[in-house]
Order: sequence, then structure tokens, then C-alpha cells
Amino acid sequence: MIKLSKNLKWIFILSLLLTGCSSNVEKSSEVKKEMVLENTNFSNTISGTSDRDNLPNTEAGGISLGLYNAGGNIETVSHFEIDENEKINKYLSIGNLINKDRIYKLILFVDYEQTNFSIDGRDKNSDFTFKMKAGETIEIPFEIDTLEKGLHDIIFVIAKYPDNVSLDEDFRKQTDLNNLLFMRFSTSVGNDDTVYKDLNFNKYGKIKTEDILDGIFVSNEKNDYKRWLTEDISKSKKELTYYTHIGNVSGEEKTYALLNLFDWEQTKIIDNKNVTFHKLKNNQVATLKTNLEINNKKGVYDMVPILVHNPFQKLDMYNQGVETSIRTGINIE
Repeated sequence: MIKLSKNLKWIFILSLLLTGCSSNVEKSSEVKKEMVLENTNFSNTISGTSDRDNLPNTEAGGISLGLYNAGGNIETVSHFEIDENEKINKYLSIGNLINKDRIYKLILFVDYEQTNFSIDGRDKNSDFTFKMKAGETIEIPFEIDTLEKGLHDIIFVIAKYPDNVSLDEDFRKQTDLNNLLFMRFSTSVGNDDTVYKDLNFNKYGKIKTEDILDGIFVSNEKNDYKRWLTEDISKSKKELTYYTHIGNVSGEEKTYALLNLFDWEQTKIIDNKNVTFHKLKNNQVATLKTNLEINNKKGVYDMVPILVHNPFQKLDMYNQGVETSIRTGINIE
């Protein structure tokens, strides 16, 4: 049986994150998809970071992530108090600490819904795709619109090599757990920690007692834990059916929010919902069936799930886990 998911914890302080996909596998199995790349020569900059592209470990195959305030200081906490009508302006630092150039795609979720955002004062968009040189580090100035009073969960998703749509099995296997990176923090707006959204835990999905899965797993068969690497479907087919399994063997009750991306856009999971919430006791697995509408042209599209631990909580370094699974290649013929 394949190795299943693990809880992943992400720290806001600039840290080295090892990539699980070796550059050799990535390079040998590349099938490039043309993408429009954004300019990373930003007008808004912070001082004192010009030497960060000289950080060590360039050969180690790692990526550094950091969150900075407008003064150029690393944010050392994961929760922020925000005034009403105040926009969120910070810098996301990404270090491409490998020995090759790479393309990344940045996506924002606010309260588990994909949300438009602004980079460097430009027009708002649903993503930001850019290329980094080997060993380069950049600080990306972002702005998030004002939020309603209450507690909010903010997650930046950083997709590695979104331009590689290879159906090579070795490449797809190497995407397990680590094809996405995450920068997550929470905010309380207007000195209010209230969660105004009705989470409806366990409204969707069938729960059974099993101790075989910790985290998330997606398959194209209901009771199958074989890795779903690729799928060939006809353009005339209107739906793609798949199953998402969420498991907990942590020894304690845990809560989750489930999201899904297809072609880097959030999709409906069930009953026209973009996100579902789950509460599982130890040794429980929830399984959801999704019928995904397919209206795309011929080509290869990536599909990948996201499992957010501890939704709608004030975050610290111990409870901000986010994880993913294999990036499945959907080939529409």
C-alpha cells in the first residue's frame, strides 16, 4: 500500500522547505503548457532583502517562504488584528533555492473561497503566475480587500511548475504531498473573533471506522486506495466522478475544510458547495463522491485537492496545517 498523507505544519518565519520532487524527475518528464507570466520587477519593495537570493542550500532542492510587513520585518506570528475597513498589505517572500529556473502560480483563499487579490497595486486577479531564476528570492507585495467583522482564515497557495502537464507516471507520483506550498494566517477584524459562517460539520460524506488513512486521498473508485495519477476522458463526457477520502489517526478529534482545484480554479465539491467541513474522531474516514462538470477544451488539466486543518481558528505555529495529495492529470481527448 502506498504511503498516505501526513499532517504538515508550516512556519511563518523564513524557513527551508524541502521539495519532494527531484529536479531530475521534473526535468525528464516535462511537457510544457504555455502560460502568461507576470512581471516581477515590483515598484513596491522593502529594504534589506536584496541579498536573500544568495541564501545557502541552493543545491538542496528547497524553497523558502516568509511573510513580511511593510517595514521589511519578518512576521513571527500567525494571527493579526485588523481594523474595520482596513486592507491587508504585506509581502510574501519566495526563494527558489534550486539550481534551475521554475514557474510558480500564486492563488489566494479567504475563508476557503478562491478570492481575487492585487499584486503591487495592479488590477485584481484570481492568480499570479511568474518565473523565478535558479537561486533567486523575491518579495511579492500583495493587497487583500477589506473583510467583514469577525475571524477570517487566509491561505496563499503556491503551485510549483503549473506549466508542466506531463502524464508521465513517475512525475505524477512525485507530486504526492508536495506539489503545493502554503502560507496561512488568520485575522480578527474589528476586535471580533466571532465565526459568522455556519460550518455544518459532516453534512456531506459517509463516515466509517478505519485506521488506514491520516490526511487526504483522492481516487476514481469508491473503495480504492490506489494512486490516481491520470485519467483519459472524452470531450463529449460532461462529468468526471471521483472520491475524496479524509482520514484521522491522530489520536484525537480533528476538524477540516476540504477544497478542490481543477485547472487552478476552485470547483464545486458536492451540492453546489465550494467547500465542505468535516469533524472526525480518531480512526475515522469520511468519503465524498463528487461529480465534476467538464466543459473544457481538449488538453491536459491538473486537478488537486486541498485539506485545511483546524478551520476558523486563531492560528499559531502548531495549528496551521494544510496539505494536499497527488496532482492528477486529466486528459480530455
